[in-house]
This record gives sequence, C-alpha cells and structure tokens, in this order.
Amino acid sequence: MLRVWSDSGDEVFATPTGELKDVAALKQSLRTLHGFPLCLQQLAYEGRSLDDSAQLDKPMDLHLTLASVPDDLNPSQKAEIASELVGYAARQSSAEVAARMLKGGVDKDLYDASSGSTALLAASGSNHIELVSLLLSSRASTELQDRGGNTALMLASGHGYDQVVRLLVKAGAHKDLHGRAGDVSIIRACERRHLEVLLVLLKAGVSCDACDPETGNSALFIASYRGHSDIASVLLGAHADSDFQDPQGKTPLLVAAERGNLQAARVLLDAYAEADSCDNHGNTALILASDNGHIETVRLLMQRGADKEIRNQAGHDALTSAAMRGHVQIVRLLLTLRQIVGRRDYRDSTAMILASSAGHDEIVNMLLEASPETPPEGRLSRFLRETLGCWRRP
Repeated sequence: MLRVWSDSGDEVFATPTGELKDVAALKQSLRTLHGFPLCLQQLAYEGRSLDDSAQLDKPMDLHLTLASVPDDLNPSQKAEIASELVGYAARQSSAEVAARMLKGGVDKDLYDASSGSTALLAASGSNHIELVSLLLSSRASTELQDRGGNTALMLASGHGYDQVVRLLVKAGAHKDLHGRAGDVSIIRACERRHLEVLLVLLKAGVSCDACDPETGNSALFIASYRGHSDIASVLLGAHADSDFQDPQGKTPLLVAAERGNLQAARVLLDAYAEADSCDNHGNTALILASDNGHIETVRLLMQRGADKEIRNQAGHDALTSAAMRGHVQIVRLLLTLRQIVGRRDYRDSTAMILASSAGHDEIVNMLLEASPETPPEGRLSRFLRETLGCWRRP
C-alpha cells in the first residue's frame, strides 16, 4: 500500500501500490481529496524529499508537509498560486491552508485569469465566511471586479449571503454603496427576495430608491413586479417612492395589478400609492387587473376607491377590457358596482360588440341585461343594431 501521513501523524491518503505512477500524480490526488495546493505540498520518504518525477512503484509510507510560500516566485508560479488560492475560496475548503499562503506572502488580491476572479470574489460568491473574514483581515480589496463586472458585495447580495454582506460592509465595502455596486446589490437582493441582505444594505446607507443601471427600474418596482410584498413593505418603510414610473410610465402598483400580485398591491395601497395613476397608454391599475383577469386585485382596487370609469388611449375602461378578454367574474363584479354600460371606444365599438366578436356569449347576455334603457323584449334588436351598425361603418 501507498500511505501518506500528515505532520500531526494522521493518515490522509492510502491507495494500493501501482495505482499512482509518480509524486506528481499523488499531489493531484491530494489536491482533489483535501484541497492541498500543489505549490505547497512537500512529500518525503524516509527523510528524503521527493521531486514530482519520483516513481511510486513499491509500498511506501510518505510524509506530507505543507510548506511556506517561497519568496522568489516567477510569473508562472504566481499564476499557479493565484489559481490555488481562488480555488480554495470557491470550493469552501478550510481557511487554514489559505492562511498559510497569505502568511507566506501571497498577494491577497492576485487575479486568477482562468476563473476571472480573486480569492475574495470567489469566497464571497460561495459563502465561505471564514475565508472572507481572513481575507478582509489581510486587507483584501473589496472594490475589485470579476470578468462579469461584479464586486464581492454584488455577488454576496445576489446569493443572499447576509453574513458575508455584513463582513464586507464592516470592512469598508461601504465605499461601493453609493454607486453602481450599491445599486446592483440592493436590486439583486430585492429581485431574489433576500430580506436580510436588504436590511443590511439599507442600514449601511444604500438608497431605498436605487435603480437597476440597465433597466432603470427601482427596487420597489422590481419587488412589486415579483410579488415580494415583504420586500416592498421594508422599502416603503424606508420611504421609497411608491409612485416611481418606469420608461413606459408604469408604477409599482400598476405592475403589481397587471401581474395579479395581490399582497404587493395591498402593501402599496396601504402606503398611499396613487390608485388611478396611468401608464403611457392611459392604463390604470384597475384596467390592467381587469384586462388580465385578476379578480381579487380588481376587488381590492375598487374597495380602495379606484375610478372604474377612466378610459385608456384606446377608449377602453375596466369593463370593456374585461369583456373583450372574456373575464366573466370581473364583468359581473363591475356591473354589480354599476359601471356604465354602452360606452364606445375610439373605434366606435362597445364592450358588447367586442365581447361578441370574441365569442363571449355569456358576457354579451350580461351586458344586455344590464342595459337600463333596453326592455327584455328589445335586447336582441338592440344587440343587432349595435353590432350590425358597427360592421356597416367604413
């Protein structure tokens, strides 16, 4: 058997004789099994140091020592050590060997070209708290970026690693908080519902109205879009702008209503978000909720005083939007609330005409019955007059 023993006398590796050709192969196995960096492994047999080409062709008991980092490193060796240190961070290995490397003089901010990362970036992105703490105590830079433009703070925030975020902020990453890194960090926390990270970032001074550098959407807008009502509540508690508008004119309430995110809509209305604000096409939250069939959101908006008679740029109100989409329950609710029936849009069509064109017969009957000026015996003739009259128009 081939056995390897550590300085403490523990057996760290054993394999049948002949399985590994030479010391170089053994070092690779030790790296894979335990994460020991190749550049620090020193193997000895009967007190004699072995080089990588030494053959392992007989039963042997080898002694493993993890050496200090040599001072006279060439560029190739530096690159190897950078790869080893970053690899340790990414694999969440014990920080003991990494500490030995740092103590031996390895540059804490060495960039590993193969992974596009530094040790702190890799450790922050893999929640390796012990190694993050070690690197920060060695004054590793929090401002460096990986090849994707991410800082350590952005990576930890995006993954929801609140303990790492706390360490980074405490160590000086607050310098990043009032620029792109801070904005991206809080946006990722809101998008992925990392509540604890959000609380840490807000306490550290990141703006509650931070916007995504790419889309321009605010943190509250994104939380509302995703339906993260708890995130939205925290942001509103920090006085985020509830009536922020994106480039299309949509507010957090509008996107919450459009997607049927009931609890997010409730939180926004509780914070006095404008119920009747319109997007660039004139759509209100009520029109969007009606158009998309979200009856509970429609009910909530009506309870909070939303104006059901507002029309968008196409001339459609909430009733027309629901009727043309075939949302029977919403049409029934709006009729119960006495929404005006028979209004024509800017193409001279009514809710009845649009519902009929889409084959929503039940809604057509409901609209006929709700027309106050139409007696029962005249409902069919009224329907024919409306539809045929519309079709005859050029």
